[in-house]
Amino acid sequence: MAVTIQFYNNTRKLFPNNEVRLADFKVMLVNNNTASNNAAFNNISQIVANEVSGNNWAVGGQGIGSAAIAVSSNNEATLTGNNISQTASGGPIGPALGGVIYVCNAATAHPLWFIDFGGSQSAGDGTAFKINWNASGIAQWTD
Repeated sequence: MAVTIQFYNNTRKLFPNNEVRLADFKVMLVNNNTASNNAAFNNISQIVANEVSGNNWAVGGQGIGSAAIAVSSNNEATLTGNNISQTASGGPIGPALGGVIYVCNAATAHPLWFIDFGGSQSAGDGTAFKINWNASGIAQWTD
């Protein structure tokens, strides 16, 4: 069960156009990998029909704390941020097959990356739903 992260087509354009604020990064859980992972999607409204929420997982998802981008000497950019842990309350969180990292502010809500969990994930009542990012970063890309 390998976890993979894939870019939406508009992701690389949004950064140089200054349309992304790191403080606005969120992760939305989804229950349909096929319908949610259309690389051509450019607005979160195209994905919300597949959103998983409830039982202490907020509609719109959870924020990625301390999101930051570092650029190495070989022009590789790496997105990092805090792991996510949200305890289910009143029932389970999920099942979710994946997640969407997106930027959400008053002006726009663009999907940036699709996370395929490699299988159905859930957390029972009183258990934390966790998304632990790779030690190398959440995502990496080059110019």
